[in-house]
Amino acid sequence: MNLRNAIVRPLGLNGGGGFRKLVSERNEEEIILCKNDKHLNFQVGIYCSNPEDGWQDASVTTVVKFNNFLGRLCFIGIWMFHKLLVKSLFRKAVRV
Repeated sequence: MNLRNAIVRPLGLNGGGGFRKLVSERNEEEIILCKNDKHLNFQVGIYCSNPEDGWQDASVTTVVKFNNFLGRLCFIGIWMFHKLLVKSLFRKAVRV
């Protein structure tokens, strides 16, 4: 996230703040994160089912709305790292 913030700060995008400030909704199985700025708006849903028979399902869904061309341009950089970041986060979660 620090690398992401350093890259997008010169473009006028909001960086930092941590995940706690992004939480818009939360229940026992799902957390919705969202952030809106002048270039793009995004929402991320993180779902984890209740553990059953030693297994637990988890999924991440991302929705992005572009507000202008710079939002689309910025998203190209985000998209390249998004898949790696999500896989890394799930690997860490499995180890816990």
